[in-house]
Amino acid sequence: MERKKSFFNLLQLKIHVGIQFILAVCFFALGYFIYITQLNFLITDIRQQGSQQAKMVAEASVASIQRESHYLLEELATKVEYSPLVAYCQIVDASGKSLLQGQVRSGLTREEVWEAEDKGLIRCWETGRELAKSKPELAEAATNGELPVTNWKGGVSRTLKKLDKFGAHHYLAQWQGLRGNDLKIDTSQEVTITCSKTGMVVTFTSDISKLIEINTEETAEEADNGRPASGIPEQPLFS
Repeated sequence: MERKKSFFNLLQLKIHVGIQFILAVCFFALGYFIYITQLNFLITDIRQQGSQQAKMVAEASVASIQRESHYLLEELATKVEYSPLVAYCQIVDASGKSLLQGQVRSGLTREEVWEAEDKGLIRCWETGRELAKSKPELAEAATNGELPVTNWKGGVSRTLKKLDKFGAHHYLAQWQGLRGNDLKIDTSQEVTITCSKTGMVVTFTSDISKLIEINTEETAEEADNGRPASGIPEQPLFS
C-alpha cells in the first residue's frame, strides 16, 4: 500500500512538473511571439517615418538644387535634424556625393587669406556664406538674381544712365557665397551678369585698371545718395 502511495505521489509530482514546464514553454513562446511582433511593427513604423522624412526632404531640396544653393540645402538639413525623429540628415546626389558644404575656415593669417594663390576669393566666398546667415535679405536678393551692394565693387542699388559697369571678382565670389553656390571663378576670364532688379549689366574682372576707372556719372549719382560708390569699402576689409 505504501509502495502504491509513493508511486502515486511521484507520478503526481511528475505530472505537476510537466504541466509547469509546458506552461513555461507556452508563456515563453507567447512572449517571444509578442516581442517579435512588436519589434517588426516598430521597425516597419520607423522605416515608414524615415521614408516620409526622406521624401519630404527630397521634395524640399528640388528648388535649392536647381538654384545650386548649397546654403539653403544646409539650412534644410539643419532644420530636419531638429526633429526628435531624426538623428542625422545628409543630402546626396544620384552618385552618393554629399551636396552639403564644409564649415568656414578659421585661424588663418592675413597672408594665408589674401596673399595665397586665390588672392582672397575663398575668404570672400566664405564671407558671403556668413552674410547669408546674418542678413538673409541679401541672400534672398542674390538668389533672385539681384546684385546687392556690398563692400566690393560690383553691386548696384538702382539703374544708372550708363547701364554697364565693371565689378571685382571678389564681389562675384561673395555673391556666389550669398547664393549658396560653389566657388567657381576663372580669374583669367571676365563674367557678365545682368542684375534682375535694376537691369544693370556688370562685368566682373581681375583687371585693376578697369576697376579704378570709375565712371564719373556713377560716382556722381552714388554721391547724391549720401554714400560712396558701390564697391568702395565703407569700413576696413582686412582688419
